[in-house]
Amino acid sequence: MTKPLPAWLSPISILPLIILTIFMGQHSFAQSTKVGNSYINLSKKTIGGTVQNGDTLEIRTCYYFPSGYNSNAIYFVRYVDNVPTKTLFASDSLRLITNEGLTYKRWTPASDSDPGTYDPISAAGRYNVRINIGRSATNPTSNSKNTIGAATVFTGGASQDKPRVGGGAVLITTSFKVKVTGNIGDTIMLGAGQLLYKLTNSSTASDIVVKAIQYQILITNNDPICPDAIGKNFVSEAGGSFDSGKVQNRAAGPSYPIPNYTYLNNVSSSQSVGDGTYAIVNNLSPWASTYPNAEKKNNCVTGTAGSPPPVNSCANRMFGGHWDIIGDHTGSTNSVGNAPVANGTRGGYMLVVNADYATSEAYRQDITGLCPNTTYEFSLWVKNICTNCGVDSSGNQTWKPGVLPNLSFAIDDLDRYTSGPVDTFGWQKKGFLFKTGVSQSAVTISIRNNASGGGGNDWAIDDIALVT
Repeated sequence: MTKPLPAWLSPISILPLIILTIFMGQHSFAQSTKVGNSYINLSKKTIGGTVQNGDTLEIRTCYYFPSGYNSNAIYFVRYVDNVPTKTLFASDSLRLITNEGLTYKRWTPASDSDPGTYDPISAAGRYNVRINIGRSATNPTSNSKNTIGAATVFTGGASQDKPRVGGGAVLITTSFKVKVTGNIGDTIMLGAGQLLYKLTNSSTASDIVVKAIQYQILITNNDPICPDAIGKNFVSEAGGSFDSGKVQNRAAGPSYPIPNYTYLNNVSSSQSVGDGTYAIVNNLSPWASTYPNAEKKNNCVTGTAGSPPPVNSCANRMFGGHWDIIGDHTGSTNSVGNAPVANGTRGGYMLVVNADYATSEAYRQDITGLCPNTTYEFSLWVKNICTNCGVDSSGNQTWKPGVLPNLSFAIDDLDRYTSGPVDTFGWQKKGFLFKTGVSQSAVTISIRNNASGGGGNDWAIDDIALVT
């Protein structure tokens, strides 16, 4: 969920982050841009799953520029990338998309008059994919890093470009599709993408080069998980449940802090869970309301006066009428989960994340004591907590869910599974099976936010499990 920001306020910094200091006369000021890259398994988009031979992946890289960045413009903007290993380029797939994955601009892969091209041969200094960006962009003459055909992107002012997100920031998200050709056990390497631009309108000025982060995906079988976890759970954090308590906020943060996010232990009517922050709570209402059917925006009728406000009031929801009012999932086996509890009543905790624009890990743990050559389930329960957080390409509220959460699961830093977009129909169990090696007794598990923020991508997780 994105809250509007004053034009002078830089958004919270998250990983990965590039800080640029712009000098103007004798004064200087810092403005923060952000980059996050991810992938969507389109072949398993509705159900989630592992990556397999024949699957189609959409490769996405997201670049965030705050409103007015670099005095309202960046110059000679272009994007280059290579097709990941063990995949083939899917024709007719060069796009700029919104943070919800909707097509904003689309080009043919041919070397013609439009700003996007695909070259199957990547030689030294050349890339498979190139997209020139900006409303006056034209075709590149080659898939190198030269400036030919690249244009200006306006980050502010009357000519500000789109798509935009809350606070008037410009969000450039590149996209192309590939088909997986590798076999079980092969590794796909992502992250060769680069966005290049200049801070002055001169083709000879130095480039700012923003590089994507490399990820590895292991091609594996897509075996189903069990409806209910059995056996010993090796996950920390009270067996993946985040424990319980009689107060709304858990004072201590998680054993693995989310990199470059801010942990809040004081969620209340005066402290919202804003972009780039997270909390461990037993009730999502800022007033610890136990009434889950309070009004939502854009249908707030009841007044907000009082401490607490009337039970029907939008003020009982985060951001004055957005997030669900729920309890955790521990002890439940269905999509409904547990009812929210009042302060002073013991309730289970859950980890709640308001995702920012760049992808980041949400959980990591080193686990020992496993049995070699044994099959384990790695799973969790996740809930999309906002049905009305979406914004359109101009940054205006749509009152729809917006960006749907999408989580990837990794073993020893190899992605094994993605949840697929998580809809708003309650708690959902996501996970997969894997087998330890013949002499393996330890693994590192991790969970990563695999979707950009800015109008949605707000979620809760609970009951993380690594079990036989």
